Amino acid sequence: MDLTQPLKELVVNVSGAIGAVLIDNEGEAITHFNIRGADENERVRLISAYHRIWLSDCQSLTQKMKLGAMDHLIQRYETGTVIVKSLKGNHALVLIGEKNLFLGQGLLRLNQIAELISEDL
Repeated sequence: MDLTQPLKELVVNVSGAIGAVLIDNEGEAITHFNIRGADENERVRLISAYHRIWLSDCQSLTQKMKLGAMDHLIQRYETGTVIVKSLKGNHALVLIGEKNLFLGQGLLRLNQIAELISEDL
């Protein structure tokens, strides 16, 4: 399956979404999609890489503190929102949005697309 298509569906169906990236455990983008065009590709991939690393660090900390499994990271900034969903094989799915990203809708769609993508990983 072309893994870019589910990312496109995710971004198009979440109000305020800008881009989505499927990323590996080293922060490398496997595939990505953004609505702002090629000029934003590098920025979207870079934001995703940093948040993937941050997710790994937070997961390590929660394990050390015996808090249970952590599979989502949500960051809200002055200018935008980033949601990261942990996938099998140390992959992650990242949704990047504007400040007004509809968070509930983003989480719902992110989890649905994550299930679909996980079948192909």
